[in-house]
Amino acid sequence: MPIKVAALGDSITDAAFEYSNASFLYLRTVGYAYWAGQFLGDAYERPFLNFGVSGDRVDEAALRLPDVLAASPDVCICFLGTNDIANLSRSAAQIKADLRSLYTALKLAGISVLAVTIPPRDDIAADRHAVRADVNRWIRDTAGTYLIDTLVDVDSVFGAGDAIRRGYSRDGIHPTPLGAFQIGRAIANAL
Repeated sequence: MPIKVAALGDSITDAAFEYSNASFLYLRTVGYAYWAGQFLGDAYERPFLNFGVSGDRVDEAALRLPDVLAASPDVCICFLGTNDIANLSRSAAQIKADLRSLYTALKLAGISVLAVTIPPRDDIAADRHAVRADVNRWIRDTAGTYLIDTLVDVDSVFGAGDAIRRGYSRDGIHPTPLGAFQIGRAIANAL
């Protein structure tokens, strides 16, 4: 039986899917979920389940947990935090607490957590890069503990320091097809 994967995230996740109508889902070839599925092959159910909503922070995505749990995935990709970093009122402590709650709820439901670090974005001030670095350090340090089964360090795949790698984004936030390809490959390698 193929492994069922849910993707919980913001616009980076949501943009990996497109809808032709209310009842049929197409996977966009410019999204990381498409490429991860191509690398993984038939051992994984495709397409991944999309729980991405554009603009969501971690605390907002957590409101969709009942839907994620009802879908009974084996693994949940948690690709969140970029909107928290852009929100000046969100501290590193708040973001880490929200991630801890999210990961804990998934683990208590018997779902493996694949945590993704927060990629750089070009439209934030230096102090927000420091918040992102703090949260990413916590995610890396928490990997391999009871909270995180698998880590994908998208920060190092998609970025170089506080900047996005050349050609990986057109708008300074969202991946280009090349960026999505690299993220998808990293996720597939981790799974």
